[in-house]
Amino acid sequence: MKKNKCILAIMTTLVVALTFVATKIPVAKAMENQSSLSIEYVNTEKDVSGKKFGLVKISDNTDFFDSEKKEKMLELEKLDLDTILKKYSAKDLIVAPDTDEYGKASINNIDKGSYYLIGIEKKDKKWEKINFAIPSIVTIKTEKSETWVFPKSNEEQLAGKDKLDVEKVWVGGKLSKVEVHLYANDKKINEVELNEGNQWKFSFKNLDRIDQNGKDIKYLVKEIVPSGYVSSQKYNEKTNTYIITNTKENNGKNESGINENNVNKANNNNSKNLGSLIKTGDNLIYLLIGVGIIMMAIGYKIYKKVR
Repeated sequence: MKKNKCILAIMTTLVVALTFVATKIPVAKAMENQSSLSIEYVNTEKDVSGKKFGLVKISDNTDFFDSEKKEKMLELEKLDLDTILKKYSAKDLIVAPDTDEYGKASINNIDKGSYYLIGIEKKDKKWEKINFAIPSIVTIKTEKSETWVFPKSNEEQLAGKDKLDVEKVWVGGKLSKVEVHLYANDKKINEVELNEGNQWKFSFKNLDRIDQNGKDIKYLVKEIVPSGYVSSQKYNEKTNTYIITNTKENNGKNESGINENNVNKANNNNSKNLGSLIKTGDNLIYLLIGVGIIMMAIGYKIYKKVR
């Protein structure tokens, strides 16, 4: 009899343990779904370390049109930080760590939504918006993602220097970002990420007109052409602007430039992909609960026999 009671006690303990584990799985999955933002401040002339960036959540919407983002940027540029926080009922300013020697900093545990990214500085124990970097609107579209932004130095255009503008145009669907490199006499000297946050435009400022040998410098831009797109350029000599047009190819590739057939094949062959892990976690909960119920039934039968 004592032996049977012992067995019943062990089974009850196992059921409790299984239930505890099952309730913890969703929590672990929630932790997995947290997103992060990685910042890389770009300034080719000055030290990039020790800079502070702040984020203000301005909307849960992650699908702003370019025209809407442009209007929003114009509105935000006119407001001080306190007014922005109040206007958008933001609980707190999200403050990134200081940038390292490479201009990099990361913010973890960010919810989906659209954020206003700005340079900040503490004055009299209060954060204020400053203009060392060009502000932008950053969108966190998916859970468990790492988003990169490359805020550029907000330097003033100097007399006697050149400025070259670059603009991105999409035909047949757009991606979230593209990378464009600037070359001087066929040597890469700078790069920029174009995205909705900067309205797909950027100005390379304070470019030298002649090299150290007294010869004119010829500037051009080259794009890292995304898969599934054909790229073309037009140069407007009057405005010194390169317009880069990406036209989507109709070859079974999705808007992220990835062949969907290849993705599906890879997912089928790779048991460690994210989707499989999430589904396994869901099924595991039901499996544990089912095992617990069976063990309780067995324990109850043993208990009745003893009595």
